[in-house]
Amino acid sequence: MPDGWTFGLPNEEYLTPSGTTFDGPGIPPDIRAGDFVHDISRGTPDSAFTQALAALRAHDSRPPTSDGPARRG
Repeated sequence: MPDGWTFGLPNEEYLTPSGTTFDGPGIPPDIRAGDFVHDISRGTPDSAFTQALAALRAHDSRPPTSDGPARRG
């Protein structure tokens, strides 16, 4: 296409059981975090990174379940 633009079409549409598609808006996050740009401009730590670490640590501390692989500790 002119000016180096490209165009593509997906070959499938993925829907939730209720018929919702996330093409375009994307999949909404389970955990909403702070605004990195504002955090940095205020000189405060990256709150999104802090929340991500907390979520990972909470996930890692749960006991293994029978429906998934065992975690190594």
